[in-house]
Amino acid sequence: MGAMPAMDDPFGLHLPMNETAFAGDDGVPPTDMFADQRAALADALERLIARAEWPALRPEARGAAAPGADGRAQARRRGEMPDLTGTGSVASMDTWARGLRVIASSWDGLDADQRKAALEQLATTVLTAADVPPAPIVAPETWRTQASFDFRKWRIVLLGSLLQRSPLTEEATCELAEVMAHEARHAEQYFLAARWLAGGGATAEEIVATIEQLPIFIAEQAVAIGTRGLSGPAMALASSMHQALGSDHPKHVSDAKDDGYDEMRAARDAAREVAARLRARPATATLEEGRAACENLQVSIAEVLRKYRVYRRSPYELDGHEVGAGAVAAFEASR
Repeated sequence: MGAMPAMDDPFGLHLPMNETAFAGDDGVPPTDMFADQRAALADALERLIARAEWPALRPEARGAAAPGADGRAQARRRGEMPDLTGTGSVASMDTWARGLRVIASSWDGLDADQRKAALEQLATTVLTAADVPPAPIVAPETWRTQASFDFRKWRIVLLGSLLQRSPLTEEATCELAEVMAHEARHAEQYFLAARWLAGGGATAEEIVATIEQLPIFIAEQAVAIGTRGLSGPAMALASSMHQALGSDHPKHVSDAKDDGYDEMRAARDAAREVAARLRARPATATLEEGRAACENLQVSIAEVLRKYRVYRRSPYELDGHEVGAGAVAAFEASR
């Protein structure tokens, strides 16, 4: 039987309406005439379920959050735009690219701890060259995102599964270059903000009071160096980061926590259960339930993407995206 017309379908999923079962003269329902529609709904649900994972959404979210970042990264490599400073420079990007290629070449012969140590050594090389305190890497089995910079403990957090992939494909290595460069840039941003405050005469204690929960040893190092040696563009970035990570920081932290992941996960789990019931024989889920699960999951995905765009509007994240794009450009150029 052909597909039933879709009603009230704001996402264009073209899902069938709920069925009406009719009994024969003997009171026994006929063969399930809606089996094809249920199978189509289950297929649609499973496609949405696969999409409702951050690794699947990330490329789409990244492009929407920083439009044009890839083109600007290429222009900086060609010398057509001013270079970024510190860990964002073309030279730093090339260090990431070369280092990740070396690590990738021996990846299969390393265990997870050795892989983490190799990445940490590379990150230390890039950070110290930019006068930023090194940030150790930790790799928990579960983490909210693939990677983040935990400024409170001054460490880069990588999802443990990133270290378990084998073999490390070209695409996966490029992703690691982007992720590592992005998170290392966040370390530099926090340190620049602290240096800006120190340059204005703030003590380590005053810096920690302004950038709440920044480790005191990082603030002490910022006081020791102040703003000495910072170029004009680096000073401009330090000033911007002072604002973003000082008075605007609570909102940034709030936006980071309000990411919609929990709601998407719940909608995904519910959709998985409905899909299984649609495929059961006999089916235990109606077409109406399938349509509702599809639309609920689509709404949740759209909300995660919307909240990600809000979060990425911060100067802190916009700058991080520029650096991540630079790492991708450098990695591609190193082929």
